[in-house]
Amino acid sequence: MTHKDRFTIPFVFLKLCCDVAVIYAAFLCSFYIRFHAGLFDSPRGIPSLGDYQPFFLLGTLMIVLLFRGKGLYRGFWRGKFADEIFEVCKAVAAGIFVMMAFSFMYRGFTFSRGIVLIALPLEIVAITIERLVIERSELALRRARSLFTRVIVVGAGEPARKIARGIRDNKVLGYEFKGCIADAADAGSVPGELQPCLGGRDKLEAAIAGGAIDEVIMAEKRLTQDEMMGVVLLCEKHLVACKLVPGILDLLTNHLNILSIEGVSLLDIHRFPLQSLWARSLKRALDVAGSFCGLVVCSPIFAFVAALIKLDSKGPVFYLQERCGQDGGTFNIVKFRTMVVGAEKETGPVWATKDDRRRTRLGEFLRRTNLDELPQLINVLKGDMSLVGPRPERPHFVDQFKEDIPRYMSRHFIKSGMTGWAQVNGLRGDTSIEERIKYDLYYIENWSIYFDIKILFLTLFARENAY
Repeated sequence: MTHKDRFTIPFVFLKLCCDVAVIYAAFLCSFYIRFHAGLFDSPRGIPSLGDYQPFFLLGTLMIVLLFRGKGLYRGFWRGKFADEIFEVCKAVAAGIFVMMAFSFMYRGFTFSRGIVLIALPLEIVAITIERLVIERSELALRRARSLFTRVIVVGAGEPARKIARGIRDNKVLGYEFKGCIADAADAGSVPGELQPCLGGRDKLEAAIAGGAIDEVIMAEKRLTQDEMMGVVLLCEKHLVACKLVPGILDLLTNHLNILSIEGVSLLDIHRFPLQSLWARSLKRALDVAGSFCGLVVCSPIFAFVAALIKLDSKGPVFYLQERCGQDGGTFNIVKFRTMVVGAEKETGPVWATKDDRRRTRLGEFLRRTNLDELPQLINVLKGDMSLVGPRPERPHFVDQFKEDIPRYMSRHFIKSGMTGWAQVNGLRGDTSIEERIKYDLYYIENWSIYFDIKILFLTLFARENAY
């Protein structure tokens, strides 16, 4: 056990103790808000707290066990805080559901639905605040004592550069970048973001020996299987953790369907979850419910933005643009108009750029806040789009990309979306199409209704917007 592990254990124990206290306290608060705050009627009288306490204890235990199952007590959280809170939301909802289910087994006792409606948001808010305080405190102490996980990256390509940038730009991950190991052919041209270069793979053992490095990340996809195993065994020899950036074959084989014809096995590499009728029906139900509720809730915003557009510039409120959707078919996407009429009359189809002069004054604000995308709820309700999926592109660009980018058309196996896995990971606007395709294909091959809900949740925290 390293000194970093010993430093982490007290914080894991602190999280566990604080979670138990906060969860139980939130249940008690929900009871008092429901029955003693004077905000709700109690036609059946005010029950005894003692009747509810066993269920509150059960709910607390279930939520904590679910936290453990979701990896929320494994140590320092290295992902996005929004991802952690999404897991918290799922665990709290499931724990309260189990608590309610057990209450139905007791005759003569009716568990108040009002407590559930109060407890659910109260638990989530309280746990979010508690974990934010604890994790920021742990991060501050790690910084003060220089207890970050020391990392070197094997490779000098784009994946290695992205990892190095991510580590340097996101201190909340708890990593400290110590350099890279590059092939002999790449060692002389290693970019500054990967410096210092510690040499070729023959220098790897010298770099990790003596406890100077805690983790090795293999980001070089040109390594053979034997070379990768050599790195893994070297890390094991020096008790150093090892992570691997998956190659394209790893992503392709997530959902293989094996067929057999006369004893010959066939691998269907295009098998994905949304080929199931049940999965498509479930996704469509979420789309209809979400888009309908969104249109109802956002109707005042629609009216307000429409009036502002009319006051700001001449032209229609909405802008229709042809996009490619499922199976390569086309549809007209609906957006609030953010550019002057005839913006592409002279240039033809082009992407918007930073400080684009074609934008209206209001259009700049609408694009920066993503409000221009709200009318696409109409496309979702009609069935042209989904709430979540790969973003639809214009036919002019699709014709270009499908010739130049491998697997580009695979993103059209499913409906396009208002938001997607690529977008919540910062790939919007004028960003790498190749990187977007990787995220889109990962989404298609790993779809679940929980994945959709997670992406919708993360969309609320996304900061990267189109120009």
